[in-house]
Amino acid sequence: MLLLGHPRSRRLTLILSWIPNPRGVFDAILKTEKRTESKHRACFTDDFLPPPPDWREKSLPIQLAGDVAYFHYDFRAQALAKIERGHKQDLSDVSELLRKSVVHKDELLVVFQQIKSGLVRYPAIDPISLSRSSGISFRRPGHDAFRNRRV
Repeated sequence: MLLLGHPRSRRLTLILSWIPNPRGVFDAILKTEKRTESKHRACFTDDFLPPPPDWREKSLPIQLAGDVAYFHYDFRAQALAKIERGHKQDLSDVSELLRKSVVHKDELLVVFQQIKSGLVRYPAIDPISLSRSSGISFRRPGHDAFRNRRV
């Protein structure tokens, strides 16, 4: 959330993915890790939760550099993944996204409903438990979607 002006006290974690994976990218990551004595992790949009059907349209552009376009992955999907993880920093990030109106509770409920059937691919995630832990109710949008969670 650093890019949105929400500073963190810990090290910066970048989660990178490419569509499609360019040739040589993993070799470049390895070289960068050795040169900077850092760790990088490549992942894909559906590593944490199923992506919303409109995630590409909702991913905001950052920069175009030559033939490469950089985007923020859909903030609604990021927020739901952070809620699912439930770490203190993740929940703080979600609070900031809500406070700054980057995402809205009603949107998160809609996206949760869209991806809920895809959670079968994620056996460690129980939709009911995720619903309870995040405070997402199964009610329609506009009805206190996050009533139990302080996000």
